[in-house]
Amino acid sequence: MEERPPVPTESEAFQLLDAIMLYFYEPQHLFDAREVSDRISMFFESPQSQLQNPTIWTLHIILIFAVGRLLRGETDGGSLLPGFKLFTFVDQNLPSPTQLRKQGLAGIEVLALMVVYLQNIDQKDDASIYAGLAIRLAIMHGLHRGHTTQRLRRSESTHANRLWWTIHMLEKRIAIATGFPLVALDDTIMDTSLPTDSPGFPNPSSIRMNIRIAQIQGKIYSVIYSSEPHPEDLFLANVQEIVSSLTQLAHHISHIPLAGASALGHQMSRREQRTSISLYTVLYTTIMLTLRPVMLHLTKSILNAETTFAQTTKDFQQLSCTCIEAARRSIELLMVAKKEDMIAKFGFFDLDTMFSAGFIMLLAAIIEAASPEHSASMVPFKSSPSILEAITLLDYLGTFNNEAAIQRRDQIQKLYDRIPSLVRQPHPSEVSITSEGNHRHNALAEGIHAPVYPDESHQGIGRVPQSPNITDNTGIEGWTVNSLPLQLPDDPQRMYTLYHNDDFTLTGGDVADFEELERHLFGNGG
Repeated sequence: MEERPPVPTESEAFQLLDAIMLYFYEPQHLFDAREVSDRISMFFESPQSQLQNPTIWTLHIILIFAVGRLLRGETDGGSLLPGFKLFTFVDQNLPSPTQLRKQGLAGIEVLALMVVYLQNIDQKDDASIYAGLAIRLAIMHGLHRGHTTQRLRRSESTHANRLWWTIHMLEKRIAIATGFPLVALDDTIMDTSLPTDSPGFPNPSSIRMNIRIAQIQGKIYSVIYSSEPHPEDLFLANVQEIVSSLTQLAHHISHIPLAGASALGHQMSRREQRTSISLYTVLYTTIMLTLRPVMLHLTKSILNAETTFAQTTKDFQQLSCTCIEAARRSIELLMVAKKEDMIAKFGFFDLDTMFSAGFIMLLAAIIEAASPEHSASMVPFKSSPSILEAITLLDYLGTFNNEAAIQRRDQIQKLYDRIPSLVRQPHPSEVSITSEGNHRHNALAEGIHAPVYPDESHQGIGRVPQSPNITDNTGIEGWTVNSLPLQLPDDPQRMYTLYHNDDFTLTGGDVADFEELERHLFGNGG
């Protein structure tokens, strides 16, 4: 006899729904919260009978419990992964694809929640299976066509439209994470509109922003990380388009206050703060995704003693500093989220940002350690937060038995500890070692086993950022988000060689590209 999963009480169930709403309510649309709220109440009218003969809506509600527990880091019945018994129950009772198609939007919503759960436990390959099925069912229902939703009642049309775009985003991002081909329709073929204002639904600005970022990420993946060769003129035009899109997006997102901000005397709610953090970090992650090949190429050139950071061209320096600044701001925002208890304990979005930022800050640490000069050009490499704080954030997730966070933390730690052996020590005539330089070298050689936050009032590397008190829509420490310079070299050939070289075989996936870095530095032995 099939074991029934441990379900929460009704009051706990609504808390789990609130947990999902905190992270997904505005930037995505996994379900209609009003309908799900009613369905939860209906479920608790006869929970045991519904578990005995589960309908599609029973499975839907059980997944709400599973994802909610996962985000909160709450185990169920001793299971190592929060919500895993609940998820397994759904997986074992999931209808066939044919039956799911007959369930309409509810079937697509169930698949979307399964995708989110699997992503959150770092099972991206499995998540891609359900994402592919979800996008195909959505296409079969015509959600990618405007005339389909126009025939529905207004609230139904809004729900269907936002669900389509959410599935579309999920599929794009899973493709990037796994390196699998995109299976969704090309963006130019879809004629459904972007989400618009509708009574009873959140303001569409956040989901529209998230959609636009996902579209740019898809473009980055298909252009910069494509395994297919592109003609130079077409490649350059596409990269310029990506940069232009990011610049425009940075301008638009700068109108969204950062966490801790007040707008016209209105104190941001927790949900508004979390939405703000999510949108800013996903933008910064997209900038890092665009510029990571440049950082890797520079790191390799410096380690091979082909150049130093000071000897590189100004545009090369600027791109590198932009990438580092995007990583630093991501870390600082997540530190604010941690302080306010708004980090998802098992959330692929926060984990991916931590690792992506940690990856870049590791490259920055390598470049700094290999650079004998103490010029103004090296200032961005010495600011905080740094790689230390990125590892601390991963450690925090590890305290909830988040194995993916532990593994990524160990990857970064291992390579960071080996930096002294990678760096060619300069001849004494090449550099004048200051007391500060000696201190930094000793700290590097000793690894990062000392406490990261010895003094919260200290303004150096161990500083704990406070929630920024922002009243003018500026970013952290007075920077506006669109002040990040993202100017590509004027020389087309120079720009082409930045991305097309034989240094690395990159996919765009954080873990795969990190392993590619390890292979280059240490060979197959790691």
